[in-house]
Amino acid sequence: MSSFSKRVAHHLTSLLTVMHILLQVQATPTLADRTTTSIVTTPVLCLPEQASALLQLKGSFNVTAGDYSTVFRSWVAGADCCHWEGVHCDGADGRVTSLDLGGHHLQADSVHPALFRLTSLKHLDLSGNNFSMSKLPFTGFQELTELMHLDLSNTNIAGEVPAGIGSIMNLVYLDLSTKFYALVYDDENNIMKFTLDSFWQLKAPNMETFLTNLTNLEQLHMGMMDMSREGERWCDHIAKSTPKLQVLSLPWCSLSGPICASLSAMQSLNTIELHRNHLSGSIPEFFASFSNLSVLQLSKNDFQGWFPPIIFQHKKLRMIDLSKNPGISGNLPNFSQESSLENLFVSSTNFTGTITRSISNLKSLKKLDLGASGFSGTLPSSLGSLKYLDLLEVSGLQLVGSIPSWISNLTSLTALQFSNCGLSGQVPSSIGNLRKLTKLALYNCNFSGKVPPQIFNLTQLQSLQLHSNNLAGTVELTSFTKLKNLSVLNLSNNKLLVLHGENSSSFVPFPKIKLLRLASCSISTFPNILKHLHEITTLDLSHNQIQGAIPQWAWETWRGLYFLLLNMSHNNLTSLGSDPLLPLRIEYFDLSFNSIEGPLPVPQEGSTMLDYSSNQFSSMPLNYSTYLKLILSRLPKTNYLEIFHQSVLLRDCNSLISLTIT
Repeated sequence: MSSFSKRVAHHLTSLLTVMHILLQVQATPTLADRTTTSIVTTPVLCLPEQASALLQLKGSFNVTAGDYSTVFRSWVAGADCCHWEGVHCDGADGRVTSLDLGGHHLQADSVHPALFRLTSLKHLDLSGNNFSMSKLPFTGFQELTELMHLDLSNTNIAGEVPAGIGSIMNLVYLDLSTKFYALVYDDENNIMKFTLDSFWQLKAPNMETFLTNLTNLEQLHMGMMDMSREGERWCDHIAKSTPKLQVLSLPWCSLSGPICASLSAMQSLNTIELHRNHLSGSIPEFFASFSNLSVLQLSKNDFQGWFPPIIFQHKKLRMIDLSKNPGISGNLPNFSQESSLENLFVSSTNFTGTITRSISNLKSLKKLDLGASGFSGTLPSSLGSLKYLDLLEVSGLQLVGSIPSWISNLTSLTALQFSNCGLSGQVPSSIGNLRKLTKLALYNCNFSGKVPPQIFNLTQLQSLQLHSNNLAGTVELTSFTKLKNLSVLNLSNNKLLVLHGENSSSFVPFPKIKLLRLASCSISTFPNILKHLHEITTLDLSHNQIQGAIPQWAWETWRGLYFLLLNMSHNNLTSLGSDPLLPLRIEYFDLSFNSIEGPLPVPQEGSTMLDYSSNQFSSMPLNYSTYLKLILSRLPKTNYLEIFHQSVLLRDCNSLISLTIT
């Protein structure tokens, strides 16, 4: 081989060697590459004991295959629990740090103790589930030492709050509040409505001891917890132990006494909710010094004295609610243009004077309720500039004049109420411009004229109350079917002639009516529209000229319904029909002051107040007293049964209570 050939061969060998080395370098991962590969291919998984605890917790809930809650669909044994819905883990060690099952409406017999094995929890939310009136575990919460957020609100738990919760020193947010509703009679609107029940389910521990270690708390929610045994000490205990508190929410807690002076040191407070208690004394002026205060909710207490006007001038306050404190006096101030007020409620107080023109400076105002207080005079036209106002309630005031024309400017209104006041005149047609209205209440004033047809443009209306005025003219009941969302309609006690004829080609039934009051509406026959009201709970046809028998279709329509009130008194009815079968349940049933003949109707077990007086009933079933005893045995003695204005013998009624024979 020539020297030239040897040199070429040498260079080729060297080149191949270099290429081989380069390929090896490219194929060998660097340290950074090895680290990245390790993270991607070897993720930290949920610890087995954590997954086991979660699965035991899942098993304690009564979840069926068709359950609408999907929260547990990802909770499968063998899968990484850190990726289950509502679960979050620490990326370093795979421990569960957050469990959020809030608002899923799950049901369980109790809180399962497996929960307390998740000792790294920082966030726990079980709100909006049902734990069947069970007591919280007496021990276990003290194991959750890292917990910062605990929400057990609206979980249907009972008994006393475990002391262990008070030992969680890292807690920043604590919500043990609850809300339960009861059906009560609304005297003002003459309807049944749901309201918060005062049945205590959770009882507060000794607050002085409970709060001692909770020095980091920023939010405390204990609404509807029974704190009556605290007396007047509750305030000092909170002020002493929770200096960082920003939200104090204790409505419906049976608190009593005045607001303590020591609360003035809690300068971080931005929300104070103490409504529906028994607090007394004066409202302290030091609230104005809380620089971040945005919500002051003090309604339905027993406060007395003059409300400090300086509080109205607080620039960050968004809500002031002083309603239902008849002992509070005051005037509306000259409001600053720098005010942030969005909600102002002073109804049922002793505030007096005129409604200040400077109210137009409250550019952010959304809700204004001045009802049942001492304001007088006229409504200032400056109210018409509040373009964000969605609620205006002016009832029970000594006002003069008529509904002002500027009312049509308030196009954001969803609720408008002028009732029990001195306003008169016609209902303006411009009210039809308020297309967002869901509630229109213009009752018990001196309004006259016709019902403006523009009302039927308010297609979002859910409640329309025009009763107890001097409205006149003819109203077609079927016209209201244009208001497809209407559930409350009251036209009673005017000078109206209500017509109810149906045009089969165009008639559309009321789909959602639950309350229909047509007392004193000059009605002479049963409105056929009643055939289509399958959700009705309150029907008042009293003080009309309805004659003859109650039609059979009415009983068939009502047979499966639950009535709060069915009133057909003061008509010219002569018969209950051929086959009367009362609805399954009627809270109040009034047939009085008719000319009904035949046997007394047999009441159902659910009836509580019956009035059959001033009729011409001639007989009763032999076992009638059995029905009466069955009904009355379920009633408190304040309820009554008034049967007749004649002599019909009652047999075997020795045990009856609250029976009036007139």
